Amino acid sequence: MNAQAATPLEINHEQQLLRSVQIARASQPLMPHWRFFSPFDVMRVLGREKIRFALIGSFGLCGWRNQARAAGYAEVIVGRSVWKRAVAALQRVWPKLELRDIPSAVELRHPETESVAAKVVKPIRQPYCEVMSNVESIECNSLEYRIPDLEMALTLTYADMTGDDRCWADRFLAAHDFICIVKANQAIDDANKVMG
Repeated sequence: MNAQAATPLEINHEQQLLRSVQIARASQPLMPHWRFFSPFDVMRVLGREKIRFALIGSFGLCGWRNQARAAGYAEVIVGRSVWKRAVAALQRVWPKLELRDIPSAVELRHPETESVAAKVVKPIRQPYCEVMSNVESIECNSLEYRIPDLEMALTLTYADMTGDDRCWADRFLAAHDFICIVKANQAIDDANKVMG
């Protein structure tokens, strides 16, 4: 993490994450067979187990995007040596969720709807194996957690945008996120140059 002086225009991940969670919770009544597990739920479980993780996906990028958006599930990445332990910890807390082991992640799914409740990404391929060494620490709601730093956020978004394993809708959403991240952070960089 690069130590830089905070500016009034600095992107506030905590604020965007709280707004994103509020949006997701507000949409829950529209889906009666689905229970939303907030990223705070997932982060508390991993924190209690002293498992080092980074929040990725829509919730992890919302601050860099400077845009709150609901996501259906929390997505985290952990180190290679602890990802099985992370999955076991989440499964102990939510034993009714079913595990689906896919090549890139382990998904915890609602048995009735098969919708994803949480995802633990396996750090086995680029750029995911580099995330944990390129993070920023954040504190929110008495939790300390990590998110990808700006360069890694752009790298992950670019990988989603260009990955052959993504459907076109996901690629276009990633392209939108990439543009939002660049625009939001270019405005801050320009303002910092003027003020600095």
